Amino acid sequence: MKTKMTRAILLAFLMGFVGISIVEAEPLGPHWKAPYTRPGLDRLKAFYGFNLTDAQRTQMNDILTRFRDETADLRGDIQRQHRDFSSLLQSESFNEEEVRAAFRELSGLTEELFILKTKMKNEIKAVLTPEQLKALKEQKTERMERANRRFERGVQ
Repeated sequence: MKTKMTRAILLAFLMGFVGISIVEAEPLGPHWKAPYTRPGLDRLKAFYGFNLTDAQRTQMNDILTRFRDETADLRGDIQRQHRDFSSLLQSESFNEEEVRAAFRELSGLTEELFILKTKMKNEIKAVLTPEQLKALKEQKTERMERANRRFERGVQ
């Protein structure tokens, strides 16, 4: 019984961390909400080396703006649910059913945001040329390799 409770609490903290990560994460980096002088310039920082056309920049900026607007309420709901969930975990007594219900609610909201974010990324990919998609794939591969090297250094 104690092991189940420990697992439930550990899983709850993990989901809370994932929920915060998703809520705090921006679709294309930390500058996506930054003030900018030209539409989408800072929000498209990840694509600086891709030689985007003005039409591509405009389309991508429109996609990002629509995503931000469409997910504002959902992101707020996730933040509220995470606060409620954290309060529940810090409560004096442990009610497994309440924790499970709160966890399911937070998981469902987080899943919805993840799906919307994935759709947004696919819309952006549809704007890119085959050469730009290839460069994007190479960029992602390089990022993953760097992350793996950092991970391996930390494990040793």
